[in-house]
Amino acid sequence: MTIRSIALFVHVLGMLMLFVGLAAEWLSLETLRRSNGETSPLAVSVLRALPRSAGISGGLLLLSGIYMAARVAVWDSAWVRLSFVALIAIAILGRVALRPVVRDIQQSPGDRSQSLRLRQHASGAFLQASLRVRVAIALAIVYLMIDKPEALASVAVVGVALAIGAVLSLQRRSQSIFVRS
Repeated sequence: MTIRSIALFVHVLGMLMLFVGLAAEWLSLETLRRSNGETSPLAVSVLRALPRSAGISGGLLLLSGIYMAARVAVWDSAWVRLSFVALIAIAILGRVALRPVVRDIQQSPGDRSQSLRLRQHASGAFLQASLRVRVAIALAIVYLMIDKPEALASVAVVGVALAIGAVLSLQRRSQSIFVRS
């Protein structure tokens, strides 16, 4: 067992935690969005734990990624720099989008009107779009790690991922407008 193997394992673990966190967020938000008066304690617990688990996965990814990039001397590669920037963008976007939900969970646990507020937050267009965009960016990062493209191609990959996330968000939003009508 080498330090490189451990760093790679930690990096893969961090990425798996990121995707599991995004899936758990999606399932919890869907549970709250579809609720009819009752707040799911499991969904609330998952959403309460998301900031901590996202921080851990981000930390694992950054620390192991920095180590591996330094060891292989690829700091000057566009795919490395763009991956770090994209990972930070995922963290910021997730923090901003989930802030109202997490704040509501922490401020009024068990409050009778909490279920309605959480349902409204979970149905919010920005939160839904944020989740789709974050998933698309995370997948783009995985692609960058595999292909290791040059600067223009790296930017194009992340740009296409952003566009796909935005289009999926708009498509979902238009479908939900027609369903409610």
